[in-house]
Parts: sequence; C-alpha cells; structure tokens
Amino acid sequence: MMRIVILISGRGSNMQAIVQACAAQAWSARVAAVVSNRADAAGLAFAALLRPLGLVHQLLLAAHQLAELVHLLAHGRLALAA
Repeated sequence: MMRIVILISGRGSNMQAIVQACAAQAWSARVAAVVSNRADAAGLAFAALLRPLGLVHQLLLAAHQLAELVHLLAHGRLALAA
C-alpha cells in the first residue's frame, strides 16, 4: 500500500479530496502524514479526525524546514516512512 504525505498551509481542501478519493475509489493508498508550516492551519483539524484511526501523524515545520523537506523528497535524497 502506498503511503501519502500531504503538505498543507491552510484549509486542507485538497487533502480532504485526496482522503475522500482514497476511500471512494478504493485506492491502494492511505494518508500517512500531514505536514504543515502553520500550527493554526484549519486542515490540521481534519487531519486530527483521521488520527484516532491510526492513519495520520501530524508534523509542524517552519516554512524553511518545509521547503527543505520538499526539496529533499523531490530529488530522491529522502524517503519518508510512517
């Protein structure tokens, strides 16, 4: 099963669409982590609803840390496992 890491900074509407599509279309994938650069991002509330099911780990990063994480992932220098 593929594990998806979602980066958010606001409402998380795209994250919600991904979660709903995973369920509705029976994707062989699940959201393993939600990463935000803002502690007050509204999307974290939705991610918290998934957490009791053991589906999501939340990680709060500063903007520069988030940019570095994306860069490392994009260049194959980092793999995430949950």
